[in-house]
Amino acid sequence: MENEAMKFLEDAGYLVLATAGQGQPLCSLMACVAGPGEGRVHMAAETASRKYANMLENPWVSLLADTRDRDFSQGPGGIRAMTLSGTFSGPIPGEAVEAVREKFLSRHPGMGDFLDRPGVVFFAVALDSWDLLEGPSRVVSRSEFA
Repeated sequence: MENEAMKFLEDAGYLVLATAGQGQPLCSLMACVAGPGEGRVHMAAETASRKYANMLENPWVSLLADTRDRDFSQGPGGIRAMTLSGTFSGPIPGEAVEAVREKFLSRHPGMGDFLDRPGVVFFAVALDSWDLLEGPSRVVSRSEFA
């Protein structure tokens, strides 16, 4: 079942990252790549950003990826959405950054200038659980990551 979730994230390429800090929620649209079959998703952010500060303060996050850009022609019932919960795992260690960067730029070639900014780091979210829905309310599958 983990493969289904990871494939969904890989196909989506973008997700909404929900964080909270100082008593306030924040949603951010993020480019992402799935970690290599390990129940992780990788993203990049500026360390001076509010979302990054929120994750340092409160590591629990929620993610939303969907197919509305591909499946809307069928109406709302054709859209699939995956909601995930996870934990901010901190920046990607130095020895792994180049492999993550290469995969990230392969999926998101227009992100090079952003990634080259001072203070931008790759980080990981360790995924805990997910729900896959079709349409507004039909739960297709639900699972936890091992």
